This record gives sequence, C-alpha cells and structure tokens, in this order.
Amino acid sequence: NRFTLLPIPCLGTCDHAPAMMVDNDLHTDLDKDKISLILEQYK
Repeated sequence: NRFTLLPIPCLGTCDHAPAMMVDNDLHTDLDKDKISLILEQYK
C-alpha cells in the first residue's frame, strides 16, 4: 500500500522510455533492477 499505479497518457519522455514518476520525480530508461533501486529510496 505504499504506491498507487495510475495510467497516464504521456510523460513526454518517449525517447527515454520506459519511464515512471514518483511524487514529482521523473525516472527514465528503466529496467527491473533500476526500478527496484529507485523504489527503495521512497521507504
């Protein structure tokens, strides 16, 4: 229950996809390892 996933039409970073936004922080060029490291910062 720490995170909510919301579909959005565009983050404006197609050239750096896949991407996600946590709070107001944009994260790009993601892979599963990078996502895990990023989410650990939001504990």
